[in-house]
Amino acid sequence: MRFLLGFAGGAGHFRPLLPLARALAARGHDIRFAAQQGMLATVREAGFAATESGGDTLLAAEARRPLLALDPAREERAVT
Repeated sequence: MRFLLGFAGGAGHFRPLLPLARALAARGHDIRFAAQQGMLATVREAGFAATESGGDTLLAAEARRPLLALDPAREERAVT
């Protein structure tokens, strides 16, 4: 059987999929990952086929939103 495993993001999104991918491969399944261009080499170095899923790189710095300032009161309200 063929499996296509996809993820958006970097190594922190890829590495958790490795045990599943390795277990499937050990059982004779064909494994391929869909990943952004910036992660293709990492996937291939791990021993799996990789196909570009779109986007030239991981999220560009100008596209990232800054983290909100820490607001302990707001966090406390969210928990209670």
